Amino acid sequence: IATGFLALLAELARCRLGRAKVASLLSSLRQGLCFLPLIVVLPNYYGLIGLAAAQPLADVAATLLSLFFLRAILREAKARAEGTFEASKQSYSE
Repeated sequence: IATGFLALLAELARCRLGRAKVASLLSSLRQGLCFLPLIVVLPNYYGLIGLAAAQPLADVAATLLSLFFLRAILREAKARAEGTFEASKQSYSE
């Protein structure tokens, strides 16, 4: 449940900040980008146990990646609230 909530929170925050591509990436993490490689690779090495472990491991990987993106989202939101977001963007482009 926590994995889905974190992914949803990060996705909604990204959409709200105008980052639709990153939001799409986050929404496809759990069932696509994390789960599919694990469901193919793990059974080759661990058999049925690898098959059973693929979903929980995909959830953990998606949670960690969502936390990484959520941290960036919160930093960006804080910078926007303080009015320093545009100034910091300009200093990077110079």
